Amino acid sequence: GLRSRARVLAPGAAPAVVPWPGRILGQSAIAGDLVAFLGSERRGRDAPIDRLFVADWRTGAVATSVHVGDPDDVRGPDVDLAADGSVVVADAGRLLTAAPGQQQRAVPHAGSLSAPRFAGAAGIAALRAGRFESERPVAVDPAGGVVRPIGARSVALESFAADAGGAAWLANGCVRYAPLDG
Repeated sequence: GLRSRARVLAPGAAPAVVPWPGRILGQSAIAGDLVAFLGSERRGRDAPIDRLFVADWRTGAVATSVHVGDPDDVRGPDVDLAADGSVVVADAGRLLTAAPGQQQRAVPHAGSLSAPRFAGAAGIAALRAGRFESERPVAVDPAGGVVRPIGARSVALESFAADAGGAAWLANGCVRYAPLDG
């Protein structure tokens, strides 16, 4: 059957192969000892690749997983992973989250979102699709789904990142930053 491997390249250590019994696709995120990746627990061409797994990259032990629809709708930037094992994924414009010991859930929101990033007390920062293939950075309250714009629309928005303090992105050749506390 088909065999795939994932390797973790940690500074100062030899490349480590993630012990995984099934198939793995390239979309991934890493945080501490955890790695999130699209895959299947089975091997072979007919193995369904319909879950985003969060696993210990040293042992392969699964911490949590999220069922996704079509894996082709999930791109690499559409996954973020926190060191505690919490994961958020944009799947065809909807946001799904899970954490160890918790079932996956959809984050209620209006519109199509991509590139979600955990953003401290603000919850989640993401890009909202707009007219003419434009995108706009927004903050999303994961509990109530309130979406608040934090930046202007752009058709040339790239490299979106966020942390507890704010969100940063490249748009129209400029670095942009927005604090998330107001």
